[in-house]
Amino acid sequence: MRKKNNPLLINAVVSPILSPINPTYNMKNTIRPQSFLGKVAQVVNVYNKLSPKTKTIANEIINSVLKEQLGTVGITVSSSNVNATQSNTSEATHTHSEDQKLLNRPTQVRPSALFTFAANDLSGVQDEAHKIWTSASQSSLVSATKIEHASIERLADAIIDSQALFMFHFGGHADQHRVVLDGLLGLDKIRLSRLIAPDGHQIQLMFLNGCLSYGQVGLLTAKGVKAIIATNVEVHDAEAGRIAAYFYKLFFEKGKTLKSAFETAEATVSGRNAYPIIVNPGEIDEHQPMPSSWTLFVNDQHKEVMDWTLADFVASAQQTAAGQKQNGGPSRTVQQHGDKSVYIEDHTGDITIS
Repeated sequence: MRKKNNPLLINAVVSPILSPINPTYNMKNTIRPQSFLGKVAQVVNVYNKLSPKTKTIANEIINSVLKEQLGTVGITVSSSNVNATQSNTSEATHTHSEDQKLLNRPTQVRPSALFTFAANDLSGVQDEAHKIWTSASQSSLVSATKIEHASIERLADAIIDSQALFMFHFGGHADQHRVVLDGLLGLDKIRLSRLIAPDGHQIQLMFLNGCLSYGQVGLLTAKGVKAIIATNVEVHDAEAGRIAAYFYKLFFEKGKTLKSAFETAEATVSGRNAYPIIVNPGEIDEHQPMPSSWTLFVNDQHKEVMDWTLADFVASAQQTAAGQKQNGGPSRTVQQHGDKSVYIEDHTGDITIS
């Protein structure tokens, strides 16, 4: 029989494990074992600080949920398999009241970035996908997903399953009106915008790495997308892969701002004096001369994003997901401590470790 659950305990111990599956913790949904196990490491440090009584209750709650969903007990967290060298003295002096103070913090959503590719007859797209994924998959700030051989079904499923999707990349054939998915299936810009940027979307940054993709900028900025990297000419396959690989290496790995990462990456393919172009939402002058084959288009209502790093985009996406009103750039700093990212909210002083 299940005991009456402590709400603070559920939020602090159980939700970090269950939140990737369902933020509302609806137990009717199916738990994905790989998602569950992937979150165990994130609660290890918190678990080690709990009193023995709280640990016992936490195990009961977690295993009760697993038994309901999977018909079996999938895991038991214990001090022996979490940290065999834990000090019994410090554990004994830790009180149940302190547990609640320590753990009563809201669970932060880790925003999603979606990278999609449709090579068809383009030999360089596979290499582009590999290099981008090398940079993106190592980030502790975002939850990255890669789709090769992108189809409408795979694309739709990934978008639906994503939490706080704020970044989208496409590599493959394109033109002013569409992107070309696997099997040379065209996805027109209206349908793409409905998938990527529906009402209430959180998409902030897009990279449409195909020929003549600038024709889609007007519609996307009209729907609130803050910045879009697109092309205004037919581009070479190898150059497209190279600029994307450098951009994400600078943006994800080196902490460069959006403007700096783009301009430096663009210099690797043309060496021209590339610069961002500010566009009114819903408008783009197709006769305006572009500074380079690739251009960073920035929504006039969100010019501040040019000076944002990846951490700033992540913070903005998390604030939007939490229903917080945006006023300019997000007031948050990120510091690395080993393999952990520590977010410090400037206006509250709150600290969240992920």
